[in-house]
Parts: sequence; structure tokens; C-alpha cells
Amino acid sequence: MSLLAVVLIAGLASSAQVEPTDGSGPHLTPDDLAIIAATPNESRFMSMGCWGGEKHHRARQRAVGGLMAELAARWNISYTVAAGDNFYTKGIDSVASPRWGETFETVYPKEVQFLVALGNHDYRGSIWAQVNYTFSERSKGRWWLPYPYYSVSRGGVFFVVIDTVLLERCEVNKNKPALFSTRCWDGYRQREWIAEQLGSAAAAAARYRVVVGHYPILANGPHVNQPWLLAMLTGLFEKHRVAAYINADNHYLQYSLLNGVHYVNAGGGAGYMAHLSKDKGYEVNKHSKWVFFGDGVFVHFASPAGMLTLAYEPSGVRLLRKFVIARPEKPVELVKGTGSVPESRMGHFSDPSHSGQSSQPASAVLSPSVASRAEWLWVSAFAAASAVAALLLARRWACFRRKKGHRAS
Repeated sequence: MSLLAVVLIAGLASSAQVEPTDGSGPHLTPDDLAIIAATPNESRFMSMGCWGGEKHHRARQRAVGGLMAELAARWNISYTVAAGDNFYTKGIDSVASPRWGETFETVYPKEVQFLVALGNHDYRGSIWAQVNYTFSERSKGRWWLPYPYYSVSRGGVFFVVIDTVLLERCEVNKNKPALFSTRCWDGYRQREWIAEQLGSAAAAAARYRVVVGHYPILANGPHVNQPWLLAMLTGLFEKHRVAAYINADNHYLQYSLLNGVHYVNAGGGAGYMAHLSKDKGYEVNKHSKWVFFGDGVFVHFASPAGMLTLAYEPSGVRLLRKFVIARPEKPVELVKGTGSVPESRMGHFSDPSHSGQSSQPASAVLSPSVASRAEWLWVSAFAAASAVAALLLARRWACFRRKKGHRAS
């Protein structure tokens, strides 16, 4: 082990003062700390969902926000996966809504960017307001939702963020033409897009492939694992060596394991009432490895050796559980025709004219296919400069024509 690694491990060990020392939970071992030390900062992220609380749930939500601030500072984490239900209970209506300040901007650490998925409660408002916020001045780079489904690469992890609510609307209405045309606003193209993304060169080049969606696949309920979603995705995940599927919808922390894929229920964001084992519809699935009924978040260290995952609750910043998501050993099988990065990793355009939604904003249609806000800002600046140059040239040409006309008269 290098001297640098030894120094890093020693520093981490000395800073982890609130890890349990009384036998009340797991402990970080020297091997765990070695994994953390070997993980670049860009390969460290948190995950949570069901977080966008209204006033009567805001105290619990702020406790989770404080937990995230503590963990971000301790482990040098700069982004989190937010797995939907971002604004209870009826979504949000515009970029100017005061809910942005009340529910997001003043609750979470400013240095942590959110990679956002949509949930069923978000569809009760305008999903395009959440998309538009990505490109607004108000966002300041903290919010990344360039389209209702998209992919992005960060620190050796290829994230495919899917819209499970849209998938459900397409699936349940596929034999009902009138409803399908309005509620399935992308014509069910997302289904093929997911396979394309997981079979792309960008996916193959990543150490880990992680899919993020709102609806569960192998959680314990009370929100059920929908059979059509299992049938659509589990085989695809196994084929393309997906390391983890991160979801929310059920308001607790849990993970399950099936055929090498970890199913992480990160619904501890505290935006709404907690789910308990006594709730109607709760039933432990046979693949469940652990569950915690309470608020909290997961922290993931996507190191070359394995993705160490830690579960924390706000009270005492207590470590609840640790497990390692193994790095898939076999290479990804490329989908035919996807030997390079797809031209667009933001999905497909279709007019979402169904009830309750506005048409797609021009900013989302025209935005380039990028993997970071920095790239998007650079391209936007270049486009703006080009537009200004074209305007000045047009003005000079008009002035020249006027002078020429004056001389001729």
C-alpha cells in the first residue's frame, strides 16, 4: 500500500468519530477505509428519494438534509441521486414556485448536486417545470433533470435515469388507443431507449452501470413490485451487468439481491409519512437482505475494487448497515448498432399534450447531449456568442445597404 493511501486511511479513521463504538451497529474496518481512500471524489455519491415534503413533514426532511451535509463534508461527496417524489403531494407548477426555496434550495447543502428522477407525485404537477429548472439561473447547477429520462457519466459510473411513471402509463394503456396517445406521451420509446443506453459504448466504458427510477422492483411494499416492470427490466439488467437499481416509492431503506444485481430502496428522504411493516400490503420478498424503517440515505463509494455502500440515519449520523456491490466481472454486451455514444442521451422528443402537462420546453429540446452542467454551460455560452456575432453582422450589413442606397439616390 502506498504512503498516500496510508495517510488517507489514517485521516479517515480519525474523522469517523461518530461511527458506533458501543456495538449498536456496524463498524468501518481498515479494509473499508482502504476502499474509501481508493475512491476518487467524483466516484462518491449519495442516494435517497421520497424527499419533497410539505410544511408538516419539513422538520424530518431538514434532519435528512443536515445528515447529507454532514456526510458530504466527511466523505467529500459532491452529488446525490434523488429517486423521485420531489414535491409532495401535487408536484410543482413552475420554476418561480416558492416550493423550490422551501423544499430544495434552503434544505440541502449547496455543494451537492442532485441527479433527479421523477416520481408519481411529480406527475400531479408539471414535470416540465422541474426540467426547466435545470436550465434556469435559479438552479445554479444544483439540479440536473434535462429530460424526464436521461443518462449521464460521473466518475466511472454510467447512470441511466428512467421515468417509471411514464413507463407505467404506456404499459397500462398500450391496448387503449385513446388513452395511450395522450398519457404515453413518448409513444413508449423509452423502453427501447433504456436497452440502447445499457448497450452503448458509454455504458461499456464505465466501471459500474447504475439505473435510477422511482418505482420499486424488489422492495417489500406496501407499494408493490409491478410484474410488468420486473419482466421488462430484470433480464435487461442482468444481460448488461447493471450493478444496482436505485428506487424509492417505499418510505424506508432496504436492499435486495437477485442474480448479481442489487436493488436499493432509497426511500428514506422523509418527505412524507413513514411506511412500517404493519402497513397493509407489506410483505418481505425472498430476495430482501436488509430493511430499516426510518429516515436516512445511502452513501456509495464506486471504487475499482467494489462499490462500498453505507446506510445512515439522521439521529447521531449513525451508521446502520454496510455492504459491497461487486463490480461486474464480464464486459457489457453491446447492442447492435450502438458501438458509439448515441447522438442524444436525453431521450426522444414527443409533444406531451396529455392532461395536466404543458408541451416540452424549447430549452430541453435544444439542449446538447452532455454529461455535465459545465459542458452545457460552455456550449450555451458559445451559442450565445455566435448569436450576438450574427446579430452584429446583420446590423452592419443593413447599415451598408442603407448607405449604398443613399449614394445611389
